[in-house]
Amino acid sequence: MAQSRSETLRRIRLGVLSIALASTLAACGAVGVSGAPGNSPSGITANAIAPGLVATDMVAKELKSKSGKQKAAQIPVGRIAEPEEIAAGVLYLASDGAAYVTGHTLNINGGMLMS
Repeated sequence: MAQSRSETLRRIRLGVLSIALASTLAACGAVGVSGAPGNSPSGITANAIAPGLVATDMVAKELKSKSGKQKAAQIPVGRIAEPEEIAAGVLYLASDGAAYVTGHTLNINGGMLMS
C-alpha cells in the first residue's frame, strides 16, 4: 500500500528532527566534555549525560508507532529508562564521589547503541 503524501512528509519531518536532536546532543556532549582540561586544575569537572529512550509523554507517543516499537525492542535491558534513572546519573556526576571523573560522557541507555 502506497503512503499518502502527508504520511511521507510526516516521516521526513521526523527524520529531520531525529538528525537535529542527535546532532544537538552530540554537540552538547562535546562542549561539556571539552571544558574538562582547562577547568580541572580548579576542581571543576566537565561531564555529559547521553540518555537513551526515557519514559516521557513524547516517547510514549513514539512507542505507539512501528518505528518506536522497533527502537524499544533494540534495548538490551528490555525496557526504556525512568526519568529517575537519568537523574541518578546526574546526581552521581554532581557528587563528591565523582570528583575525579571529568571529560566523560555517561551513557544511560540500557546498553542500546545509538546510531
